[in-house]
Amino acid sequence: MVLCVVGLVLLAGCDDGDFIQPNVESSRTDVMTFAVAGRPHVTIETTNGTVTVQGVQGQIDVRVTATLRSHGTTLGEANRRLEQLTIAQSQDADRIVVRYRAESQPEDARQHSGVDFAVAVPVDADVSATGTNGKQSAENIHGSLTLDTTNGAISVSGAVGSVTLHTTNGAVDLSSSQGTFRLATTNGAVRLANVEGGVDAETSNGTLSFSGRLVGQNHSLRTTNGGIVVAIPRTSSLQIDARTSVGSISTGLAFAGDMEGKSWLAALNPPATSTLTVRTTNGSIRIEELR
Repeated sequence: MVLCVVGLVLLAGCDDGDFIQPNVESSRTDVMTFAVAGRPHVTIETTNGTVTVQGVQGQIDVRVTATLRSHGTTLGEANRRLEQLTIAQSQDADRIVVRYRAESQPEDARQHSGVDFAVAVPVDADVSATGTNGKQSAENIHGSLTLDTTNGAISVSGAVGSVTLHTTNGAVDLSSSQGTFRLATTNGAVRLANVEGGVDAETSNGTLSFSGRLVGQNHSLRTTNGGIVVAIPRTSSLQIDARTSVGSISTGLAFAGDMEGKSWLAALNPPATSTLTVRTTNGSIRIEELR
């Protein structure tokens, strides 16, 4: 009974303001423009924010729009934190770096702030973006593209070139693209639709799907907990090495070879010119015709 009374006294001694969440937002927009003479190489880094990249046909410069956000229990507190935020930018010829780093901000501001970046570049730009706690997306980039975030989904369309996409908690989507693709997440689905190129894709907890044309010698699709669906042209010349522990493997295509049980090694239109390795632990594998 004594402990209960003490607990009540402690609660009674707390002001209501101690439980007020900093849900009043203040924001501002900064626009940065960089002139370039050749192919731009753009690096973006943020914390608690999204990154959106757009390749624009005919554009001759790089434009970065930063939306800075801070929260407080009052508008005055949110404004004060917003004023403390800084973004670092640098340019060396056609190499451009724009960064918002939480650790570089005052401690009070960093806990309640974030920055979203919208980036417009020439279509042939090389772009690399890293972030935490925010989704990322890109369209119509015909250069090297790397997107990396911690907690957020990633989506890309219209890419031509080398594409590397990585997140920890979120889905990864790639569509209508050509090149070489490396896609990875831990908790989320991985989807490749209407793509042509070399593929290395994996997730731990999520389904995986591929539709398109495999170009090159070696390709890999891997998950631990989830099914895998592959849709390829009937005319593909391909050896498939497929394996599951809990689930089945099936196809509607004319593969020939070892197709018994949960481990297949078979060829479509032999002699095969490329190999697709497909692995899951808990899930089924389906290989079907691309329509």
